[in-house]
Amino acid sequence: MATLGELQTQISARLLDVNNTAVSLAQITEAVNDAIRTWKYRRFWFNTTTSNISLVAGSAILTPPADFLIELPKSGFTIDYGDTKWTLSKVKPLIYSEQDNQSNGLPRVYTWVGGVYSVYYLPDQTYTVICRYLKDYDDLVDTSDSNDYTVNASDLIKYDALSKLHGELRQDEKMEQYYTARTEDEHKMLKRFTNKKTASGQLSVETIL
Repeated sequence: MATLGELQTQISARLLDVNNTAVSLAQITEAVNDAIRTWKYRRFWFNTTTSNISLVAGSAILTPPADFLIELPKSGFTIDYGDTKWTLSKVKPLIYSEQDNQSNGLPRVYTWVGGVYSVYYLPDQTYTVICRYLKDYDDLVDTSDSNDYTVNASDLIKYDALSKLHGELRQDEKMEQYYTARTEDEHKMLKRFTNKKTASGQLSVETIL
């Protein structure tokens, strides 16, 4: 595990630039955040979570949790009602728009349109929805900042940042390729570990969402 400050120090040392004369701390910070933005769309044991949200009677809008990035495929939104669970099916906006959007009942489908998630049928009462999703992450700013990726996958982020810095700033293709390979090795290790921790089959790390 590491904080942003610790990653900055480790990356500077591997750049042979401990005083940050060739690559600034700001550039290293941006590379770290770029790496997190790249990898946060992959599914690992630490960035996948579940939260309960509510559908309001008469409203088609489904509002995800504050840290929501994207729902899991096939099981992203499940209505938990009584002794039954109904997984909402995702449809294309065109198919959704062909519904009359006025009938009330137990919602069966949802779509992403106009910047919001919408369900159909319109809920005829308040329903609890189990939301399974990938978490989003704010950029790291202060040296003491950390998140799930710096705690659980610090080498992945470090190697990816080094690959970017060597390729984009140092123009060193050999070292860029070296750290790209290290990044992929780390990714494979994290996938294996994720598979072991989630052997029940709820999670999969082979899909890019």
